[in-house]
Amino acid sequence: MNIEIDNERASKICKNAECNNVVARPYWDKTDKYWRYHHTCSSCMATKQKYGLTSPERNKILTSQGGRCRVCDSQISFMGNKTGAVSEKHAVIDHDHESGRIRGIICGRCNIILGKVNDDASLLMRLISYLGNK
Repeated sequence: MNIEIDNERASKICKNAECNNVVARPYWDKTDKYWRYHHTCSSCMATKQKYGLTSPERNKILTSQGGRCRVCDSQISFMGNKTGAVSEKHAVIDHDHESGRIRGIICGRCNIILGKVNDDASLLMRLISYLGNK
């Protein structure tokens, strides 16, 4: 099978306003039997599928928070993390796992802490008490 990818179409910019990511991932259309190209970048697609937000909408929430984590107030950003690894300065969409409701944007460190305690406020209070007994 000879696969030709249209490089001009594959280097288009995401259709979402305020998103400057390149759309570079073609996919094989089994019905029409040819390569198609997404109109949105993989970041916008993943954010939309998981949280119902586009990347620009997600960025707007972060801007409304002053670019800071809602928990620890550290400066955070969605940019610059292409490896998928979560760092302290990397912004993460925090949501209630039961309702799906978005609570805000927090840093990777705070997200990991919430995940380790399964969003259990009583466990967090016991940890605070434990730290106070040093």
